[in-house]
Amino acid sequence: MKTQIIYKNKVLIGRIIKRESYHLKVQLEDPIRYCPAQLYISGMCRANLSFLSSEGEKSIERLLIESYRRAEILHQDLDRATKVYKNLLNEQKSIEHIPDLELRKTISSKLEDWFFDCLFTSLVTGLGAPYDQRKYIFKLLDEYLAFSYRYNEHFKN
Repeated sequence: MKTQIIYKNKVLIGRIIKRESYHLKVQLEDPIRYCPAQLYISGMCRANLSFLSSEGEKSIERLLIESYRRAEILHQDLDRATKVYKNLLNEQKSIEHIPDLELRKTISSKLEDWFFDCLFTSLVTGLGAPYDQRKYIFKLLDEYLAFSYRYNEHFKN
């Protein structure tokens, strides 16, 4: 099911993938396509909240706006994001020698947290990257790096 909202004089079009009492999943499709975003209601909150009510409408709007803001940050500053991502990859490569797998995973996770805080300047924007969106962002940056490499190699000769 499609939905649209107005945000900062832009029409955001999204698709509602799932809307149940305690689970909501939407995807921004236009003006920039972005990965699905989701919310859950758990625990004692289930007694008073449901995404099938007006709370669901507000949550859909919030998810679409947050998705748009993240996509906009990536789109407007993809070169900076790629540069920061390369730094992350180098840092992760530098910890490969650590024999303790659990320690290596913990350090790698902390480096990823730092990367997303830096990428979205979360203290300023109030945005972070939920764990379920990180894989999508990494894939986007990997594809951009591969494209940049091929582009540079093509014009090098």
